[in-house]
Amino acid sequence: MRARIVFPDPLSPITPTDSPALTADRLGYHTTLIPELYLNDRKGIHAPSLEAWALTSAVLAVTQNLRVMTAIRPGFHHLAVAAKQISTLDSIAPGRLALSTTPFSYDGDFFTLTDTIVEPKLSGELGIFAGGESEQGREAIAGFANAYAMHGGTVEEIREKITDMQRRRAAKNLPPLGEFAMSAYVIVRDTEAEAQAELERITTVDPDSPGYASFQEFTANSALDVEVSACEYAVGTRGLRPHLVGTAEQVAEKIRAYEEAGLTLLLIQSSPIEAELERIAAEVFPLVRRTPVTA
Repeated sequence: MRARIVFPDPLSPITPTDSPALTADRLGYHTTLIPELYLNDRKGIHAPSLEAWALTSAVLAVTQNLRVMTAIRPGFHHLAVAAKQISTLDSIAPGRLALSTTPFSYDGDFFTLTDTIVEPKLSGELGIFAGGESEQGREAIAGFANAYAMHGGTVEEIREKITDMQRRRAAKNLPPLGEFAMSAYVIVRDTEAEAQAELERITTVDPDSPGYASFQEFTANSALDVEVSACEYAVGTRGLRPHLVGTAEQVAEKIRAYEEAGLTLLLIQSSPIEAELERIAAEVFPLVRRTPVTA
């Protein structure tokens, strides 16, 4: 088993010759996560935010190997329409679509689905990534998902969550979850001092910035198992908590520690995205692959 490394969301326009998704595909990244956001919660609600499902179709059409993990908010989609969209996307790129979701319940009075037909069928099993940290959320995810997505955490925090989710699966007489993903912001520089300087630059938080209100809303309304600082939120999904910051050798060593803990998918955040994808692929990938870890 080897850790797979991805970047989160190609928010710049997709063209036939130029986009972060094409760069990632060329460099051998495994997956890109496309969040379903109707407002931009990082740069402010008036900043651009591309529609996830239209963007997924564009990325799948112009890439060759990159898997696209698209977030789906169940309450925003008619179930039959969503099933047809998923079937169509899988036809465009067989085996390269996965979904990211959260536990959701619905009990409505306005429609019933009977004897629905969705063709063509999926080419294979669809990866269903789900994330949630509350007791109720973890228990629900253990019952319906086949992969677990986590915000950034320490090695021990991630190890505990992986162990806990596999225990819950076993208690339900279900097979082990196949994938475990974690978000992490990665800073690689020639020296540790240069990496720390970049970390300080990106975590200088302005309380008057458009994104700060989003941080306050997130922490007030989320059931989290750890406290999140404004600096950690500055890059989203607690991406700084793993502290993948330093030289290529230091970052690779930390990645291997997460791999040994059971992590299989690292959701990389970085900026500027294309330049950092190039750097990580050239400097970190060979070091991680050099020392495979047997699961």
